[in-house]
Amino acid sequence: MPDDASFIDMATIPVVLASALYVFRHLARLQVGETVLIQSATSGLGIAAMQVAQLAGATIFATAGSEQKRVHLGEPYRIPPSHIYDSRKVPNVQQLLHATGGRGFDVVLNTLSGPHHHSQTP
Repeated sequence: MPDDASFIDMATIPVVLASALYVFRHLARLQVGETVLIQSATSGLGIAAMQVAQLAGATIFATAGSEQKRVHLGEPYRIPPSHIYDSRKVPNVQQLLHATGGRGFDVVLNTLSGPHHHSQTP
């Protein structure tokens, strides 16, 4: 445990990991080759979700709110730049369909609130 971390902060780690496991393994039953969109991917839940999705063999698309956070998704998480979006400028459905070869997403983990949390339909 880092010297500057509190027990409360450290207690969140198993909570977000358990949440990601529950969502992807139990609810979504994520399989190898499926495609996921993880909103706010640099949050605690987002990072745990990326790890669980990678272990499941899923293709990950992600959003993050700043350029620095989007760059961080490339390494160590190996998310290709073409799979990373600005969470403040949500792409339209046609862009997302194009990025996924017309398939769309098998699972969307959305932790956004406010005007960006509504899905857009064509």
